[in-house]
Amino acid sequence: MTSRETVILDNGGYTMKIGTSRDIEPRLIPNCIVKAKADRKREFVADEQLECSDKTGLFYVLPFERGYLVNPDVEEQIWEHVFESYSTDDSRIVLTDPNYLIPAIEDVSAEVLFEQYNFHSVFKASAAGFIALESSCRNIRCVLVVDCGFSSVTVAPFLDGKAVQQGIVRIDVGGKVLTNQLKEWLSYRHLNVMEETYIINQCKEDSCFVSLDFKNDMKIARYRDERNTIRREYVLPDFCHLFRGYLREPSKAGKSTQSENSPQAILLNRERFALPEIMFHPSDIGLNQMGVVEAVVESLLRCPVNLRPALVQNISLVGGCTLFPGFRERFISDLRSCLDADWCVALADVTNPITHAWSCASSAFTGDMLEDDKLFVSRNEWNEQGEEILHKKFLNFLVFESEENDGASDEANE
Repeated sequence: MTSRETVILDNGGYTMKIGTSRDIEPRLIPNCIVKAKADRKREFVADEQLECSDKTGLFYVLPFERGYLVNPDVEEQIWEHVFESYSTDDSRIVLTDPNYLIPAIEDVSAEVLFEQYNFHSVFKASAAGFIALESSCRNIRCVLVVDCGFSSVTVAPFLDGKAVQQGIVRIDVGGKVLTNQLKEWLSYRHLNVMEETYIINQCKEDSCFVSLDFKNDMKIARYRDERNTIRREYVLPDFCHLFRGYLREPSKAGKSTQSENSPQAILLNRERFALPEIMFHPSDIGLNQMGVVEAVVESLLRCPVNLRPALVQNISLVGGCTLFPGFRERFISDLRSCLDADWCVALADVTNPITHAWSCASSAFTGDMLEDDKLFVSRNEWNEQGEEILHKKFLNFLVFESEENDGASDEANE
């Protein structure tokens, strides 16, 4: 039994979500260090970005690359700022780490947490792992997590809280790719915005939607008159009077009504739905990758036959990219067309796709789990055994010999 403070940190590549086990909602903090043209002498660490009044030409220093922590010195500087609000000495931390779903690089964060911040113990899992853990606490045995995040899309099937290893699929398309692609399109067609990552990312969030009928929307976008209900202008912020851009009807921006002080605007048409379409068809921009629905189908085909219908009955669709209007509807429509007609396909109820993993971790670590120190790796254990003890406790996979192995799948369903 323990009375130690438990800090819960979903350490995402774009934002970190942090709070304690007592909090209802986490704080969302940019996981980056920013330098601004308007204030070259200062670095804005994490949420200090809010203090930057002019966000044109921001330069980002990121601790994550392709979804993995590769710049621990940068992350340590960010954590130093964020952990000021928490008592880390002799506390416990519950931390997301993609290495515990798809091991790719050395785990460098444990040393920082134990040595620099003096945490008593740590529990690690992937964001998808926490979602599956919370589901298993509610006696939901099978869950398919589709995480459409900043760096990638990850599809991971779980049984009783453990990942089915051969069913894990990752595609290197996420919010970062979409923002960079929109910068290229707009710079080629309108004005150079290659250095305006912050503004164009907001433009993406405010303007884009997932088409439910791509061919028809392409037809509408060809019209040059009022029949084109897709064409809009995105008014760019000037950071004097306007601090976030917005969409407006093109008709409201006639030259006769504009003054010299009118804000600058970018015309958007096909870009509004062609950009999120990359999530479904990465080959549209020359990427040799599966789309998100193809990745789900591939994941299911790698799983034992008897698990597949149960997995699609509980799909957790999470990550910032799922916030595009129409994403969930398009996803489930395309997926149903690829599966057996008698399968029940259902999306789990997700209140906030961005904070869902944190909420699941918070929910899972209540009651008996919160009080069980044996689930964690202590600082003493780590000092004695190093990374080996982390792998032993937190790398938990189910491996089936083959999808035709009915015995294995029957055993898993017992």
